[in-house]
Amino acid sequence: MTGIAEFNFPMFDLVAQCLREEGWKVISPAEMDRKDGFDERGMSGTEPLTDQQRQRFARNDIGALLQVDAIIMLPGWERSTGATNESKIAAWLGLDAFEVAADVEWPIELRPLTLDGRWSSVPQPSQPQYANARAEVLLGAEALVNGDRNVQYGDPRADFKRTAAMWGAYLGVEVAPHDVAALMALLKVSRIRWSPQKQDSWIDLAGYAACGWDCASEVQR
Repeated sequence: MTGIAEFNFPMFDLVAQCLREEGWKVISPAEMDRKDGFDERGMSGTEPLTDQQRQRFARNDIGALLQVDAIIMLPGWERSTGATNESKIAAWLGLDAFEVAADVEWPIELRPLTLDGRWSSVPQPSQPQYANARAEVLLGAEALVNGDRNVQYGDPRADFKRTAAMWGAYLGVEVAPHDVAALMALLKVSRIRWSPQKQDSWIDLAGYAACGWDCASEVQR
């Protein structure tokens, strides 16, 4: 949270510790950012962040929202651009929401919170019920191709190039990186044919499509 000493990480830590002691399973944005290499110690909270940092933190947070049942907002969250955007995504996903009381004490007090999921004050046309399901798959794919898997396996283009080289050597034919994405997508289609209700397969399919286009478009650049 910008404008607060050490980007309010101490508050994130305090609330996470208290929730865990009460039996909650917690995903803390502060802990994710530290794991991503960010060191808040000694900062005033007004230091400028790079576009790359903002985008990476946002993608990590969106990925976390897809894994949880509830979102807990810290005092002052309404003044945070990132927190308000996350609250709208949480409302979109139908998550339970709570707010930490402003006078934070131990143990903390959580108050039920009704989130405003509107992205603007302009009345929005009614959406079909399946709109959230579409968004959930696409957000899940985005979190996969730009989130933790980049850390685990490296950039998808480099990973697919290595795989293409190994497959090509084994088959005795030339295999392009985008071929790897297409073939993996076909594998997911086969799994969907057997088990269409498994959401992970649909998310992976969208992710392979995105990585395939990334590999194919790199050739043109």
